[in-house]
Amino acid sequence: MDRARRRWRFMAILAFILLSIFLFPGFYFKGYVGDYIARVDVVGFISSDKEQLETLNNIAHDPHAKAVMVYIDSPGGTMVGGVDIYNALRRLNEQKPVVCVMGTTAASAGYMIALGCPYIIANPGTLTGSIGVFMPLVDATELANKIGVQSASVASGSLKMATSPLEKQTNESKVYLKNMVDDLQNTFLEYVTNNRQMTDKQVEIISDGRAVTGRRALELGLVDALGDVITAKKWLVKHHSISHDAPVRDVVLVHERNFFEKVFSSLLFVENFSAKMQATGMMATLKP
Repeated sequence: MDRARRRWRFMAILAFILLSIFLFPGFYFKGYVGDYIARVDVVGFISSDKEQLETLNNIAHDPHAKAVMVYIDSPGGTMVGGVDIYNALRRLNEQKPVVCVMGTTAASAGYMIALGCPYIIANPGTLTGSIGVFMPLVDATELANKIGVQSASVASGSLKMATSPLEKQTNESKVYLKNMVDDLQNTFLEYVTNNRQMTDKQVEIISDGRAVTGRRALELGLVDALGDVITAKKWLVKHHSISHDAPVRDVVLVHERNFFEKVFSSLLFVENFSAKMQATGMMATLKP
């Protein structure tokens, strides 16, 4: 009986450890042993996320991470999300060399993030640029009238409801919103001109929000070279004395949700959808 109890106790402890590793892998695997080049992927819609900023900060203070390779494949996202990661990469570059590699798309907020890297590499077919800002609004006043819905909102000022889909925009609100978008567009262009050596003519060309190929981006001074991750590693080896044998290892910016987190998230989706839409903010994303 004692032997059976010990066996079951051992199996219970082992099952607990395995379950803990499955649910909280980051607790048991803090990082890599030996020097390496950290590769982080910025893929899909870009938004402000505390975890990804903490991850970049951890890389900055990891003595084994000798350099960072940022791979971007994103059409953009929120202005705040782009600025957050841009600033994090600028701080990271003060600690160790950073290089950017663009994938299929690195546009709008995706390109803003690339500006946080001192050296940018694009594929000739990369869709990039799209330097611009837009505010996603919907005018549902006619639809509301057809189905008998009227706004009953009470606002403290004439511009408080300027973004409401149930309020018809006035000339005053249109000017107000356009000025806001233009202000952020000028901010975006400042990031470009402060980080890229471009002529006034080049800035004029890209300031209308157009997207360009990687080859055209090189001509306009938006990127430094055409290539891929191998090109990026060669640049690190040549210009920053990174060992040619240093492995490139993926560091996940935001951990993948486990089964229980996905189920819990799906249950909250309907409840949080409205709040998420309202919190989106100004968009810097490629519009097909």
